[in-house]
Amino acid sequence: MNRYQYNTRLYQDSLEKQEHYKLYKKGKLWLVAGISMFTTGLSYTM
Repeated sequence: MNRYQYNTRLYQDSLEKQEHYKLYKKGKLWLVAGISMFTTGLSYTM
């Protein structure tokens, strides 16, 4: 893999949206929190 192919691959990988989920248990229910949505909402409030 030459330098151009490596940089192109690195750029394409950085464009992919990454979402992480965390599970919380409330009684018998499992709640899912999207961390990417939280950080986006946090940036709008500042």
